[in-house]
Amino acid sequence: MKTLYRIFNRQNAIAIIVFLNIIGGITVIYHLSKQSNPTPRLHSSQAQSIASKPAGHHSDLSFLRGGFSEKPVLLDSTAGASEMNRSRTLVCPRWEAYDKRIQEDKDFSGSCKQIGLENGFNTTMCISQRFCGQGYMLVERLDKESCDSAFNQIISTDAGFDQYVKEQVGPDSFYLIFNGNERNAPATWKHIGRCRYKIPFRLTNPGSYSVKLFHTHENFAPINEVLPVWPKAFLKNLLHEEYAIDVCPHCPVFTSNKVRNMNLPLCSRSDPQQGVYLKMTFETEREKLRHAIHQMPFIWEPLGCKFDQLFEMGKNLECITNRVNFNIGIYGDSHSRTLWDGIHSRLTASKNPLGIFKVPAGGYRLYNPADMKNKLNLSDEQVQIHQSARIDMSNSSNKDPFDDAIAHLDVKYKGLTHMNIFTDKEYFEKWDNSFGKYGASLTDITLFPHDAVIINVGQWAASGPGLGGHFSTKRYTDLLRYAANLIELVQQRRPSLPAKALDYIWLGITAFPVISDPNHFRVGERDWRTNHRLRIWSEYSESLFRDMDIKSMNAFDISHPWILESKDLAHFHDLPAMDALVDEALHKLNICAY
Repeated sequence: MKTLYRIFNRQNAIAIIVFLNIIGGITVIYHLSKQSNPTPRLHSSQAQSIASKPAGHHSDLSFLRGGFSEKPVLLDSTAGASEMNRSRTLVCPRWEAYDKRIQEDKDFSGSCKQIGLENGFNTTMCISQRFCGQGYMLVERLDKESCDSAFNQIISTDAGFDQYVKEQVGPDSFYLIFNGNERNAPATWKHIGRCRYKIPFRLTNPGSYSVKLFHTHENFAPINEVLPVWPKAFLKNLLHEEYAIDVCPHCPVFTSNKVRNMNLPLCSRSDPQQGVYLKMTFETEREKLRHAIHQMPFIWEPLGCKFDQLFEMGKNLECITNRVNFNIGIYGDSHSRTLWDGIHSRLTASKNPLGIFKVPAGGYRLYNPADMKNKLNLSDEQVQIHQSARIDMSNSSNKDPFDDAIAHLDVKYKGLTHMNIFTDKEYFEKWDNSFGKYGASLTDITLFPHDAVIINVGQWAASGPGLGGHFSTKRYTDLLRYAANLIELVQQRRPSLPAKALDYIWLGITAFPVISDPNHFRVGERDWRTNHRLRIWSEYSESLFRDMDIKSMNAFDISHPWILESKDLAHFHDLPAMDALVDEALHKLNICAY
């Protein structure tokens, strides 16, 4: 239907949509201007108006082949508000989602001060004089000669991407981190000309914060697609070691307990969810449990909305009772595997820290403990032993230990490189005529048992050449679009098997720790995984799957605040990021609705 719509009468349709959006935008801004902000309160987490961003904006990747429709712009309570109409007291933050693109375009030049002159860079912080917690860093390289020379090289053989990188990304990369009543590492930044950069930030929770700003790469190293070498990295602090700021000391503080008691709408089951890592106050049992698991005093909460199926401490398991069995497949790299493990930990109410382990495939079957006791007469000890021990249900030869006597939930994992089952030719050419009425491909058969599938392409495309990496951005987008087309083919053939349509969820691409040790084994592999590269790929994939009506998560934004804490310089299994990923995955799976 989408394709027919785009082909038929496209120009007239676009003209009507633009006209309606302008009217809608004016109406929303008028009503927003009438609102007061005495205390933090909910503002809708849904997009209030659809508008186009100017061409050349960093998030505009339409120059890449197979462009996509523009993401709706979310207008929060501060969007379009002038800095001139301020009062003596700064407006307190609301518990609301916001659009990072709008934050990028805001102008706070009336209130700037220099906060750093370190390692060859001048750093200025500009903050809003009207709204608490909003601002940006302006970072400028002082050596203009080295800056100018950096542009005299080819970054990509794709002329459009080469121009994009030089105009919007710039030669240098940075990592900004706030630590206080909120853990925040802005996942957006842009080059504004001649090695001058703007890093916008927005802190939702009032309080005191320590601030660190690191210079991590130079000379276009983190995004270069021509040189087959490791992009040399470092962590040079551009601020004074103990730099701190106070945000909204007159405003009430958000806690997990307060947010959970707010009257919030349900979060989207399809769009990536924006959230905040709040400092724990240990008012709730869930905070105590999560802290016991990873020993980090932060807990992630979705902004402006709530999740309804988190399966925390044994809750929601009644969804498994007296129902059709539910089967989840998780396919992808090691980040998919750790998510699979994190979901198991949550569903079994485990209090043990997650470890990192390597298995090419695995699975487990879960039951409602109440069913196991009431219908199978098992003791509490027997229930606990079963729930905590994995039964590898990824192997079809393994029997159901209770002979399918009670309803269950299967969660299976299979490791993939470059999404094999959607990209390797043999998976579609290997045809079994005996399967179903019309036969099926190996991909069809592999996915047949599942009701829902969580997928990602992982970070393999940016790994070293020996691991099949060093993909250019064009190659990566080609890979995704090819896989997306085959995903649609699988959906098209499901009724003939017969099977219900799959509920796909795109996990996204996690951020990656900065590896500054020149002796690390990734250096020898010539690994290309950098956050500048992965952020662009994340934004592209999110847009592609949104256009395909496939649910998606933004694993990059969720993991970005924790790249300095990753113990193995790769994964986030023992950090609050894993809790956040499990939260969003379970909400999007919507297990209780089936």
